[in-house]
Amino acid sequence: MNFLDLQGLDDSYLTDRVKNIYAVTTEKVSQMTKDYLKYEDMTLLLVGDKKLLEKKIKQHEAAKR
Repeated sequence: MNFLDLQGLDDSYLTDRVKNIYAVTTEKVSQMTKDYLKYEDMTLLLVGDKKLLEKKIKQHEAAKR
């Protein structure tokens, strides 16, 4: 069994791969991020010295407003 069989792909996957990669545009990527990456559902995780991060935390909170 090969990769195509394991993934349930037909032979056109290989012949069309480069064409499909080049078909991706910045507009498509931007739309996908708007559709699937919801900022309000994300979690911000900061690791490090809080004293050094306080300025960045304040900037982030101001940007959310």
